[in-house]
Amino acid sequence: MKYLILLLLSATIFAEEPIRTFTAQSKSIQARAIEYKGKMIVLENAQGQRFQVTYDILSKTDQDYMRKVVMEKRIPEQGVIVKPKPTIKKPTSEEPKELVLQPIKKIVYRNGSFFNHPIILLGEDPNATKEIVAELQDGELIDFNKHLLPILNAKCNDCHAAPYMKGDRKIAPKAGLQLSTYEMVMKGNLNGEVVTAGKPEESYLYEVVTLPTDDEMFMPPKGESMTPNEVDILKRWISEGAKETASSEAIAERSKIPNADQPVSYVHHIAPIFAESCLDCHSAPYVKNGRTIRPKAALQLDTYEMVIKGNLDGTIIEPFKPEVSSLYHVVTLPADDSEIMPPKGEPLTKEQTDTIKRWILEGAGKKPAKEPADINAKPIVQEIATPIVTDANLKKVDILGKRLRPIGKAMLISASATGALVSPLSTRHSMVRVEFPSGPNLIEDSALSALSSIKNNISHINFSSTSISDKAMAFVAGSPNLVYLNLRNTSITDRGIALIAKAQHLEYLNLVSTNVTDKSINAIVNIKTLKNIYIYDSGITEKGIQQLQNALPNAKTIY
Repeated sequence: MKYLILLLLSATIFAEEPIRTFTAQSKSIQARAIEYKGKMIVLENAQGQRFQVTYDILSKTDQDYMRKVVMEKRIPEQGVIVKPKPTIKKPTSEEPKELVLQPIKKIVYRNGSFFNHPIILLGEDPNATKEIVAELQDGELIDFNKHLLPILNAKCNDCHAAPYMKGDRKIAPKAGLQLSTYEMVMKGNLNGEVVTAGKPEESYLYEVVTLPTDDEMFMPPKGESMTPNEVDILKRWISEGAKETASSEAIAERSKIPNADQPVSYVHHIAPIFAESCLDCHSAPYVKNGRTIRPKAALQLDTYEMVIKGNLDGTIIEPFKPEVSSLYHVVTLPADDSEIMPPKGEPLTKEQTDTIKRWILEGAGKKPAKEPADINAKPIVQEIATPIVTDANLKKVDILGKRLRPIGKAMLISASATGALVSPLSTRHSMVRVEFPSGPNLIEDSALSALSSIKNNISHINFSSTSISDKAMAFVAGSPNLVYLNLRNTSITDRGIALIAKAQHLEYLNLVSTNVTDKSINAIVNIKTLKNIYIYDSGITEKGIQQLQNALPNAKTIY
């Protein structure tokens, strides 16, 4: 009788909200708001079926609607009977003018209570078993935030969330244990840690969720228990080292070299090699100190799809053909070769490079091949017809070089006097490449005077890490057949770039780690022959990048 009176009293206070369309994360439902609990809002459709959505995922229109509904007390807070007051206190300038929904203490209702209805997430099957488990890929290591935290939030947060205020009272987590962040899980409670890395059987958190359900220490004590899959995720996470992300120990365990009669697995054998030796330079872009750090050479090796995609110059793996796969080539170079990968740290072991070779021989698939490849098998040689060389398929330097006079020996000696390395590009013509491999920081603008006699024959100039200034760009502008220009890690500014805006044949421009800014965009886009522009770690902004891409849609902009 008491509950009936309360229910009737509630009905007299709260008029029924109309059915309307609510939208949350591209899903919609025709329903009415009937109550709320913290940021969770309960909706009921015309058939009496109930759904639960959070305030944060609702559309802006729905959020405005719900703020108004709750502030005007048109629906009840779950389990609370609100008596009408004669006046409503207006907020002062010190008080928040918008509603802040706070979580409230969990209340247990009698069977059949108005508030004791099962809550269903929007779009879920009402009869489906609730299980909060992220989809795991084959062999994927457990990530705390991706795989475990959603389970803890769903099954443990009623009692073990961060402290919050309810009225004038601070509600602290039970037993002093927070499970809302990785740091708090590892901190444990006042009695000590609840997770022992690598040892689930010694971890109190794992113990209490695997007790018999009638044990007084079983967790969670109320609501839905963890499913076997969810318990397994917790156990695997602890076994793998209880790290926020995949532990190095677990990666090392997964990177065992496959047996000769075992096909290579990308997940179990190749990905761990990349994770250990390559991802410092070749992972997805990330923000550090307000700056976006992008993968070197625009190459990502953190997912199978990105490995197969390669970089902007093309693929790095040719399935079944390690001998022509650039990835295999750079990891098998001599240790003292400047192009070896990884450039820092220990080179890959023979076992690791052989594993990569076998993986490519087996087709470089995401899943293991049906049969292992013979690493000692002779490569398949395909007969390729010798192409007819015409002006149409000659490189630009070949075409430009056909009309130039040969460089005399005395001119080469003079050009090399200040430390420049002058190398011929082809036996078919006299075009040359100029670079400064020895002590580049000692090379200043004055060194370029020694190159003036061969400037017509220069197609490639590499000024990387030299001490040249904007004045050197006058020499560049006077080299009519220049195709390649590398200014990486120099003091070149917008003033210098303005001097080369009229370059007629330039295809490659490297401005990495320079002070060049968006002021140079107009000069760069004026060079219509550009095919590759490297600008990461420069002063060019996202807006400038967009301008470049719009003005030179056929050029590859690496940023």
